[in-house]
Amino acid sequence: MRTSSTNSIMIGIAICDLIILYENVYERVQSYWFYGSQNPCMNKSNYWYTYSLLIGDFLLTSFERASFWLGVFLAFTRFVIMKKAGIELNISKPLFGCLLVLVLVCLSSAHSAYYYGGYSIDPWGTWTPKEMCTGYPANYSEPTFYRNFADNENLSKIFRRYQVIDGVSRILVSIFYPILAILLIFKIRKSAKFVSKALNSKSSEERLRTCRLILVMTIFYVIASAPSGVSEYVQFFVDIKSSSILALLVGYGSILLFCLNASSHGIINFTMSSKYRQTVKKFLGMEKQRQGNMVLVSIAAPVQREECCLVLDFGKKVHDFLSVFIVFIDRTSEKPTLKSLPFMFAPVFNTLCSCHSLQKSAERVLDPLDESCHEFDSEELSHLREIFEAVDDCGDLASRLRRHKNHHDLEKLPVGYCKTRWMTFVNCTQDIIEMFPKIDRIENAFIEKYCEKIRPKLPNLITTMQILKVYEKPLKVLEETHMRIHEVAPWLFKLRAYFEEQEKKGIQDRDYTKSTVSKSACISLNHYISKTISDPHLLASLLCPGMRSLSLFPQTYKDKALKLLKEELELIKLEPKDQEIAEFDNLTKDLYDAPPPAPSASSELQDYQTSIFSNSDIVAPPIEFWHKHENRFPRLAKVAGSVFCTLSSESICERAFSALNRVFRNDRQSLEPEMVEILMVSYLYLNSST
Repeated sequence: MRTSSTNSIMIGIAICDLIILYENVYERVQSYWFYGSQNPCMNKSNYWYTYSLLIGDFLLTSFERASFWLGVFLAFTRFVIMKKAGIELNISKPLFGCLLVLVLVCLSSAHSAYYYGGYSIDPWGTWTPKEMCTGYPANYSEPTFYRNFADNENLSKIFRRYQVIDGVSRILVSIFYPILAILLIFKIRKSAKFVSKALNSKSSEERLRTCRLILVMTIFYVIASAPSGVSEYVQFFVDIKSSSILALLVGYGSILLFCLNASSHGIINFTMSSKYRQTVKKFLGMEKQRQGNMVLVSIAAPVQREECCLVLDFGKKVHDFLSVFIVFIDRTSEKPTLKSLPFMFAPVFNTLCSCHSLQKSAERVLDPLDESCHEFDSEELSHLREIFEAVDDCGDLASRLRRHKNHHDLEKLPVGYCKTRWMTFVNCTQDIIEMFPKIDRIENAFIEKYCEKIRPKLPNLITTMQILKVYEKPLKVLEETHMRIHEVAPWLFKLRAYFEEQEKKGIQDRDYTKSTVSKSACISLNHYISKTISDPHLLASLLCPGMRSLSLFPQTYKDKALKLLKEELELIKLEPKDQEIAEFDNLTKDLYDAPPPAPSASSELQDYQTSIFSNSDIVAPPIEFWHKHENRFPRLAKVAGSVFCTLSSESICERAFSALNRVFRNDRQSLEPEMVEILMVSYLYLNSST
């Protein structure tokens, strides 16, 4: 249960209640069954019993007061967490709950120590057994003790101060707790209305049931704390005799109310908290396999084989993410497949999305990064800025045409430019270029103004779009729901080689736009190659049988990939296999050679690099190749499993959300926990093997 601050506080309340109940049971058992009996052969005032009663009173008052205030802070913490939903708060961490329990117990103990610390156990007299008592030696005696307050002169003042603070504490609990509970109930009811609209009435009913249980807990807290707090003040004005009915009500009534309150916590927490129920069932051995555990069951084997990875979707920080998927190789069917499941709500991600890198690289061709501007001269930067402004003008013109589509006689509308959608600036500009003759004939002052600005720049725009359209093919390929991690680095290197060639042609043909834009594309790609290509990309390309020569790779990357693979192979320890052929009987197996031992890491790598494979092996998904040749290349197959479980792009996970049209908001920016929960659960049932 130690997963959040509220659970930690609930554990703290349970510990306090158990200590109080244990002290009450101990005192009653001792006073009624042992020392309370009329037994003249027992010393009722011995040292350890008197000392244990003093310690018991100290623990009782300390943990009772702490329990009340922990209930108040439990309501406060829940309210703050729900109020700031979607934001990472330290108050929601388990450590906060543990520290809060520790601080409140220490403060409450300090208050009790102020009064009980003044007591000492002093000798009072001598106890001797009666003549009827047997088993004692002659002239046997024991000292008797009593509880003595060291500063008797100030005892009345100290006790009065103690009572005032204790009474104020209890009354404040009975005031603060209902206020916080009411605020929390309103917040939960608001959440229930949202859930009932977004999903179904079952989730809403669960939250409404939580409201009712919080209300019940509030009533119990007020009943348990308010009367005892008021009674502290009653004793200032009314002389209560020890044997009176009022004394019985004040003394035993407060204990009874607290016991009822403490007993209700277990029932209420069991009803409210799924973690609490799960812990109780696990403790009692009643826990059964739940549907939610199916995800853990399905990924257990891939995790053990190191054939899975975590993919963060939408953001890189705790307060700016939507989901985390686990992507793994599923070997339960005839052929291994790549599968993804929603897994957790924590950003664990170290491989950049290739599609995002390509998109950013394309966008930075006309708008270079500040750190790359030193590689251009002033004339080149000025020329890129002119083309960039012309592309912006095309975007504004397309937006105007789309808004007033009913006023213009156009066969089709240009693509709208959207920064969050890949390559729309290229497609938008391309449409404006193709439709420009018709757009130029529209009689509208606004459109005519933009046509005047775009017309002289059309040749440069046409050349630029021809260059940037090259990005479109790898973007479409890498966002497919297939195993593409091995193609990321080759595509980036191929694009760079293409742009280098275009730059040379531009210089030869004296086409300044082609040479400048191609140069900028090379510089942009160099930046994102250094940011994007990681160890998994290099290993994946080398472990693809159709790419193992790494012909498109620069020599430094070839050497790095080979070094990485050798290091990985050295780390793998193969389990010994049975060398006998199970299919043959003892007589027949002697006719055949024993299976050869597993090859060494170096010979296995050399065999893979020099072997000739069939076309079907080359074009098949790499993981199918390694599944087929696992016995021949046992170490390489293990490395391949841990590499090819990585996605080339997070688009696979992103599209899973887009399929949930009924619950997914149009702005795609909702971070409310209920919405995230709905999406994750829905995708869990919609997911299919890819």
